Amino acid sequence: DVQGQLTALADVARARVTLIDDKGHVLTDTSIQEREFDNHLNRPEISEARVKGLGMATRYSRTLGVDTLYVAVPVRDQGGITGYVRLARPLMGIRQSIGEITRIVILSFVVIGVFALLIAFLFSSYVVTPIHQMEAFTKRVREGRLSGQLRIVSRTEMGELADNINHMVSELQAKIRAAHEERAKIEAIFASMTDGVLVLDSDDRVVAANNAAKALFGGGYEPVEGKTILETFRSL
Repeated sequence: DVQGQLTALADVARARVTLIDDKGHVLTDTSIQEREFDNHLNRPEISEARVKGLGMATRYSRTLGVDTLYVAVPVRDQGGITGYVRLARPLMGIRQSIGEITRIVILSFVVIGVFALLIAFLFSSYVVTPIHQMEAFTKRVREGRLSGQLRIVSRTEMGELADNINHMVSELQAKIRAAHEERAKIEAIFASMTDGVLVLDSDDRVVAANNAAKALFGGGYEPVEGKTILETFRSL
């Protein structure tokens, strides 16, 4: 029945529902029963609904005793208005609902903000930490400390870059070892030669001499390194 439908509508909307005929007479009200109502035809919300199809008004309700928001829509049949359905809800309840929605929205923004910061922190750690590791590793390489490898496990470009750095360091270590081995061989040959050999720099100063040359020019006591070739021969 109509009363049951209006009551269901009132429960869903959490509002007082009033059914009004086309003359402005109140047919039924979900909140107040057995009372004579004034004619509602000239109420602002009804007048606006009659002209625009939707009427809204806010005023003090003598029935409810509080400031109330009214919303009215016309009921049409075969192109003509046969009545109006009006919903009334105290502004206090509306303000409470708005406050609840505002709190939910603010809480949602806070939660989203926290998650966004967490994701940003994890992402920055994922990107920045390997960069710091590579920076520290290349600094050790620059200082001549070539031990160890750069350990970054990643399938991204960062992992490929780390693999390339490890490969270059491994090649550099192999070349340094080969250079040391060659130098050791040359020094052994240089030291074992029976003829005196002097190594000069661009200024004709002695930078190295084998044992035979040291014994010849300095008697093994006076160093010949740093002397010119003329100063070396004068010590004979």
